[in-house]
Amino acid sequence: MVGMTGLEVQAHLSSICCQTRVIIITGSERPDDERNAMQAGAIAFFTKPFDDEQFLAAVHGALAQAKASQELPPEAIVGRPKVP
Repeated sequence: MVGMTGLEVQAHLSSICCQTRVIIITGSERPDDERNAMQAGAIAFFTKPFDDEQFLAAVHGALAQAKASQELPPEAIVGRPKVP
């Protein structure tokens, strides 16, 4: 990232949209980076080079979380007007 670290981008995204899922990919090997990213809300952290299958699993997991957070259980819908 030009002008921002991944952790700074993550903090900015969290400040403007609480439901953004962040996966960090970095070339840095500083030991605190992963811990800091996960504490800040990242759902996955990869150092380069990374395993493609693990990365795809993280992306699919993020998409599943996003979909699940948009679905309401039936008891939350009962009695609400139907939206066209």
